[in-house]
Amino acid sequence: MKRLLSFILILALILSVTACSSDKQNSTDSDDGNNKPAVEALPSLNGLPISMYTIVYDAEGLDYNKRAAEYIRDTLIERFGFDMPIVDDSEPVSEYEIVVGETSRDISRELDAETSGFEFAMLTKGASVALEGEYFVISAAAYFFLDTYLIDADHNFVTEPGVTTHQPITKEAKNYILLIGDGMGVYQTKIFDYLEDTSEYSDGESMFYGYMFPYQGFSRTQSLSGVTDSAAGGTALATGYKTYNEYVGLDKDGNRIKSLTELASELGKATAVMSTENKTGATPASFSAHAYDRDDSSGILATQSELVSTHGTVIDCGFDYYTARYIKTIEKHITDTLDKVSKDEDGFFLMYEEAHIDKHCHDNDLDQTYLAVIRFNQAIARFMEYAFYNPETMVIITADHETGDLHPEDDTLVYNLDDHSAADVPVFAWGMGAEYFGNQTVENIEIAKHIAKEMGVDNFGDPSDEWYSAIYGEDNNEPDGPTEEPEGPTEEPDGPTEEPDGPTEEPAEPTTPPSFNVGDTVTSLKMNVYDENGELTLVYDPAENKGKVTVINFWGEWCYYCLKEMPHLDALATELADIVDIVALHTVDANSYNYMMENYADSDIIFGIDQAVVNGETVNEYFYSVFNGVGYYPYTVFIDPNGEVYYIATGALSYDAFYTYIMAAYSNAS
Repeated sequence: MKRLLSFILILALILSVTACSSDKQNSTDSDDGNNKPAVEALPSLNGLPISMYTIVYDAEGLDYNKRAAEYIRDTLIERFGFDMPIVDDSEPVSEYEIVVGETSRDISRELDAETSGFEFAMLTKGASVALEGEYFVISAAAYFFLDTYLIDADHNFVTEPGVTTHQPITKEAKNYILLIGDGMGVYQTKIFDYLEDTSEYSDGESMFYGYMFPYQGFSRTQSLSGVTDSAAGGTALATGYKTYNEYVGLDKDGNRIKSLTELASELGKATAVMSTENKTGATPASFSAHAYDRDDSSGILATQSELVSTHGTVIDCGFDYYTARYIKTIEKHITDTLDKVSKDEDGFFLMYEEAHIDKHCHDNDLDQTYLAVIRFNQAIARFMEYAFYNPETMVIITADHETGDLHPEDDTLVYNLDDHSAADVPVFAWGMGAEYFGNQTVENIEIAKHIAKEMGVDNFGDPSDEWYSAIYGEDNNEPDGPTEEPEGPTEEPDGPTEEPDGPTEEPAEPTTPPSFNVGDTVTSLKMNVYDENGELTLVYDPAENKGKVTVINFWGEWCYYCLKEMPHLDALATELADIVDIVALHTVDANSYNYMMENYADSDIIFGIDQAVVNGETVNEYFYSVFNGVGYYPYTVFIDPNGEVYYIATGALSYDAFYTYIMAAYSNAS
């Protein structure tokens, strides 16, 4: 009996311990459930709970598709505690799928939508949904899908039937990313049209990613020293001040000036400076240091240390790699830095530079330039992925200057210099507030000022216009020209008795409207120009001007920068009369005659009107379109003595820039 009682007591003790252990385990399970949202309620999609869906991505496609699929899964975990299954398209088809990218699924083949830029497409077939976007744009599709159709657990969300196209979501910016391609001019970004991709790390893209951006324009880069170096160019972009070459973060008087990095930090934002160059390089230094000499490495390092200790700025530079393996390293640098600065609820400012476009252009090494541009593309893609997943982000791509005077010749690109040029550089912009840069040519300092303005600071950068006269040779006082419309001469014995509305005689009718780009030989163009009496009775044809350079300047008296550069053209038309004809074609405007007579009656410039007759109809801005003008004034075409288009400049040029291009065009024919 005692043995039986002992056995019962032992059994009870074991059961008690087991029960305690079980309770403890249940308690632990409950705690884990508190750390990870419990799956209590899920939204429905097209009438089905999302628990019935599987995410599918393209196994053979670019990494963007897999990351977009993972983003959808991770967001669902964060919002609802639900871990949706995710597979690649080599797995069997599930009944209900969210398909990401161009997969082998039938729904993907049916989608196959024509999209452009940042546009993406969706297809709903039955209850399944497919998303497609070019390259990194698939991330915008993923965000849109989640933000539109899977917001909360209280609704059944129904996607639009059939194929639909959409634009990425944007929100008021709090994050600002400035991407600088050092030495990157227009033709560096057009390099994809001329060379074959031999890199190990591209997306197979056929264009510079900036051309996908909705807002595109140009920037003028001259410094107070003339053609800028990277120190003055970087300082302009960082501070909103024009300064002298070699100066880093200093104004023309040598005073320290606040950078966007410092401004953003004062506003409570996180900040970062990144570059493929060492951190003492001119561009990263412009955003993180102050020095009289760009080569003063010790001084730059000292002021960078001040920035890091005072503001906590992340400075991550010096990764010059050109293999697929190491491109992943650069991408990790970008991802890690974005993770750090994204922790700040007030947002951040980040500058990233691809430094080696410039270096390879100095060497006139076209193949290496191409590899650097592709590498820059990869960085742009990672930053744009972030921007699409975080739509309160503005992204701007530009350059500090152009290097090499790269231009087309005989179906390839050739360098004309081994140094910097005065050419305008492209600007590409994305995000709420970025529309400012669309179809505009701005001074480089305006980029910094606009970013500061979007941050809420209106008085950032140089408040004066003194820099303008130093660069362009005149005061910058009356942007709109005369405050009253001039009445013209009190007596007009040699001119028309009334303001002309256009040519007094029918312009010569061209046959087929031509189109000329850099490198093309100009055929006959009958331009209507004023005679010595101020009447449009003469014809000028650049094709008949062999032996001299022809400069065709498209302008308007309503255009502030056109008026500012006209004195340079006037001076050069006289000084270089033996080697150049300068033709100024005004947009069709009644004031052009009066302005010309009042200001340039004795000029050697050949003035005319941009008008022609095409198929029996009078066409305004005809010759501007012939040279592929797209809305920017002034616009200047340089034609060499053999009749070949040597260079086309968008925006105002300085006297030195005009002189340089005229002489280069003249030498080009020898």
